[in-house]
Amino acid sequence: MWKLLLFLAVVMVGLTSRLAAETTECIEITSAPVVISAQGVYCLKSNLGGFTQTSGNIIDIQVNNVTIDLNGFKIGGNAAGESTGAIGIYAENRINIVIRNGTIRGFGTGIYLNETIADKSSGHLLEDLIVEDNKIYGVRLEGKNFTVRNNRFVKTGGDAAGSRYAISVHNSRNFRIVGNHIADTNSGGDAFGIRISASSIVEIANNAIFDTNGTNSDKAISLFNGDRFFILNNKILNQTSGTVGIDKNVLGSAQFCIGNVIAGFSSRMTNCTYTSSNHPP
Repeated sequence: MWKLLLFLAVVMVGLTSRLAAETTECIEITSAPVVISAQGVYCLKSNLGGFTQTSGNIIDIQVNNVTIDLNGFKIGGNAAGESTGAIGIYAENRINIVIRNGTIRGFGTGIYLNETIADKSSGHLLEDLIVEDNKIYGVRLEGKNFTVRNNRFVKTGGDAAGSRYAISVHNSRNFRIVGNHIADTNSGGDAFGIRISASSIVEIANNAIFDTNGTNSDKAISLFNGDRFFILNNKILNQTSGTVGIDKNVLGSAQFCIGNVIAGFSSRMTNCTYTSSNHPP
């Protein structure tokens, strides 16, 4: 009897965990393009797709303190074609935006959290997303105190000329990019798995970055014009020869590159201030 009770208890815990993973107490997004102008928790309860617009924002967040839980569903823009410049989810000068748990596919930029006024973009969290087949950027971020964790960035870019970025961060500080899977970032120009510029106090840790392929250059992690980067325990691998695994072109000091595994690049690392336990596989 006790074994049966134990089994039932385990089953109930599993059911409770699955139920807790889905956000049901929320404002459902049933159609788009849409402007979010009230704080709260928003969610999908079905896929949103077939968007043919090649510019503008599919979901435009115009207020602070918004959570968007995709609940395992998709926002899809592939119908707009390879040259689209549309943005899947956009917010400008907002605080505490959370986007989680679903797929954003086929836009010019999957997610863009923008800052045009200093210190007005802060506290964001992107987690458990599949950001797939976006044409220029998987995500673009500006601000401070944000985290990008446990996401999959797949097939960013394509054959067209120009720079392509799975994750791009500019003019930001005090943020973390951890535990992400970044694969097949391609460009007819320059390809970047993670590109950080004009930023400081950054942790990039425990990411797997595979096959960053650009016609001109390929850089799994690129650091430019900033200070105090901590590049820890990343797995950086290319099938064909890339340009640089970890590329530092930084005016500041204190770039720590520790415990990274790097293979498939002409140069594994450039200009890290402190290195330890970095090695090929």
